[in-house]
Amino acid sequence: MLEAAGISHRVLDTGIDDAELDPPGGRVDNPAAWVTALAYLKAQAALPQAAHGDVILAADTTCVMDGRVIGQPRDDGHAASMLMGFLGRSHDVLTGLCLLEAGSTRRTLCHDRAVVSMGFVPMRDVSSYIASGEWRGKAGGYNFTQRVEAGWPLQVRGDPDTVVGLPIRMVRSMLRQHAASGGTVIGAGA
Repeated sequence: MLEAAGISHRVLDTGIDDAELDPPGGRVDNPAAWVTALAYLKAQAALPQAAHGDVILAADTTCVMDGRVIGQPRDDGHAASMLMGFLGRSHDVLTGLCLLEAGSTRRTLCHDRAVVSMGFVPMRDVSSYIASGEWRGKAGGYNFTQRVEAGWPLQVRGDPDTVVGLPIRMVRSMLRQHAASGGTVIGAGA
């Protein structure tokens, strides 16, 4: 997404598998703080690999419905259960962001929220999607852009980029605040 937005960057692998960090039972007191803390954890993990003045950007996305954090599915059955739970309902999608400047105490933490409404999808389409494995690594078990292109009845209130996993408008604003460092933008990936 950074490349498509024209933001020059390089990616560092943090080795953090955020799917392993889902809260037990999906319950957390503050889902926005949770997802922002995961972004901070990723950024911190990339910090030792960064040069002085580099700006490390990390993000994490999760879905929230009925007060429960819904992370990434573990297997086909879990993915199907997640998707079936979304049909005919709305859920929040939260993306937490963290920007750290290497060699400095400067940091920016924030999150964005969008609401996704998913209409009814024929079971054969859900089954076909599950069989494709394209749900792997996706918060809530779906890729918003891909599912819209496939004709799934999805609507978003808020920034669609938040649902995809990186609200570019917020990232641009955050990067402007850190522009004085002149360092490389580093995306902290899993």
